[in-house]
Amino acid sequence: MKNGEFVQIGVTAMRTPTGDFLPSVPIYIKTTDAIKSNGLTASEVAVLRDVAAVISDAKTDHVEVR
Repeated sequence: MKNGEFVQIGVTAMRTPTGDFLPSVPIYIKTTDAIKSNGLTASEVAVLRDVAAVISDAKTDHVEVR
């Protein structure tokens, strides 16, 4: 993927002089990782799997087996 793709990482909004928010604007970064059909890159999938494994391990410690 030579040109890369853009991935939204958040939003930002400016404030008026009275403190009210103006319309939000998305924030993008350019990535060279291929975006899969689920909308995630391979590195994002890897992080989610790692976090899921940690949560799964923590949950199995608290499950009572009868």
